[in-house]
Amino acid sequence: MNFRVLKPRMHKLLVVDDEIHSIKLFERSFRKIYDITATTSPEEAIQIIKERGDQFSAILCDQRMPKVSGIEVLRLCKSILPDTIRIMVSCYLDANAIMECINECEAYCYVLKPYDVVELDQVLREALLHREREINNKLIISDFRDLLFGTIGAFCDALEEKDTYTIGHSRRVTAYALLIGAELGLSPEYQQKIKLAGLLHDIGKIGTPEKILNKPGKLSDEEFEIIRQHPVRGAEIIRNIKQLGDVVDWVKYHHERFDGRGYPNKLAGENIPFGAAILAVADTYDAMTSDRSYRKGLPHEVAIEEIIKCSGSQFNPDYAAAFIRKQEKAYEILNERKKGKRISVFELLA
Repeated sequence: MNFRVLKPRMHKLLVVDDEIHSIKLFERSFRKIYDITATTSPEEAIQIIKERGDQFSAILCDQRMPKVSGIEVLRLCKSILPDTIRIMVSCYLDANAIMECINECEAYCYVLKPYDVVELDQVLREALLHREREINNKLIISDFRDLLFGTIGAFCDALEEKDTYTIGHSRRVTAYALLIGAELGLSPEYQQKIKLAGLLHDIGKIGTPEKILNKPGKLSDEEFEIIRQHPVRGAEIIRNIKQLGDVVDWVKYHHERFDGRGYPNKLAGENIPFGAAILAVADTYDAMTSDRSYRKGLPHEVAIEEIIKCSGSQFNPDYAAAFIRKQEKAYEILNERKKGKRISVFELLA
């Protein structure tokens, strides 16, 4: 893991106050402790935040300034520098401004002027310690996330080794599904769920005999019925893993059809979980363009024509259309596969 204890250092602070005497007081009080950049212009502060805001551990901003308010400055800071501590300073005890600071700017605190130097020193120390703890927590969460996806990716690779024709299938399906999710404007949270579901969507095939997976000819009705069991089996495998609870139904229903003729439950239309419906498009594209023991993969153009043709019957038309709009990116992934390149799980995390 990349867990690290942040070493003591001189934090950089940005101080924004239209009253020059307030800035001078702050500089005299804290210049030996912090690296201070100060401005009396909120417009200049906004420019600094945009150009080099990531240098600053904290921003202290006066509430009432001409032309641009402190709320506007801190709101911008929150949007582009979420890890930077935001502190509002004011001569006025304004309840509405305090609520705006909390709700819109997520300010760490609201400090009244003239401030007590000792008290403000304590506030700054606590705020910066809080920031470093939050950064370390994010590093720990990121490491555990990487561990989870890395383990799942390795497990899926081991499963796909049973079928030489589907090696890398789960990673490619995940990549195609993420293209659809991006085109639909899904949040990062839902994109993370798509990554999990994409990697795990065929996990139920762990119980499918290799002689069926690798059969060169047409499957018998009995053999096809065994294949059809893999979505339900996959859902059962991951059902009791807390971190995967949100994607169980996406795995279970990724072979349902928009017209209700799919399996295992013949769900139709909007009754199909949206993640499963996205995976259905991605899974089918990869299946069509991949070599099988009994046929060569179809060209990209033919697969795209088939998705267009089946939009509204096999596929949710909105998700099929989103994939079509991303077909150039899909074609790039397809070409990389033909060159023998396997998609890294950590490329999918980017």
